[in-house]
Amino acid sequence: MADAESTPSEDELADEIVSEALDEFAGLIPAELLREIHACVADRLVAHPEGRALLRRAMPDPQMDSSGDVARSDQAQPVGAEPDVEEGAG
Repeated sequence: MADAESTPSEDELADEIVSEALDEFAGLIPAELLREIHACVADRLVAHPEGRALLRRAMPDPQMDSSGDVARSDQAQPVGAEPDVEEGAG
C-alpha cells in the first residue's frame, strides 16, 4: 500500500480508519471484495497529498520520553555550571 511519500505511521492509520469504516459492511459484501475495497481506499488515502495531510492531522501528538535542557551550540555550558572566568578578569 505504501506510496513513496507516505510513512509507516500514515499507512497504519489509513488501514485503521478504512477498516473501521468498512466494519459495518462485513457479512453484506463478500470478504474478497471487501479486502479489495479496503486496499483501494487505503492506497488512495496515502497516495494523495491532501489525504496524507488529513492523516497527519488525525495522528496523536508526539509524546516526549523525557524533558531537559538542550544546548544551543557546542560552546554552551550545562545548566547549573559556572561559566568559565579567566583569573584576573573583572
